[in-house]
Amino acid sequence: MRYAPHEVGITGGRSGNVELALPLPQGYGGRQVQVWHCKADHVEKMTLTVSGNRATGLFSSLSPFAVFAGSGTPQTGDGSNPWLWAGLGALALAALGGLLLWRRRAARRT
Repeated sequence: MRYAPHEVGITGGRSGNVELALPLPQGYGGRQVQVWHCKADHVEKMTLTVSGNRATGLFSSLSPFAVFAGSGTPQTGDGSNPWLWAGLGALALAALGGLLLWRRRAARRT
């Protein structure tokens, strides 16, 4: 479950890491959440424990953040049975092979 996006920035210069506390609603205390953070050209993923309704972590740069609670990485893809699709694919290939064989034999007869 995606909770909330946070866009964080700072004006002026800074050096080193920044400790950042991202606010969360009541009821998340003690739970682990995953924080996704845009860092240069990739997404950095950190697992943080919520304390006092805040997920606090040390970051080397600031950018958009997203907080995910629950199972960690969001579930994507098709959850259906892959054997069904493999069987249908094999059946389609067998039908195509039969059609080609039938056309070849029909061409020889003429």
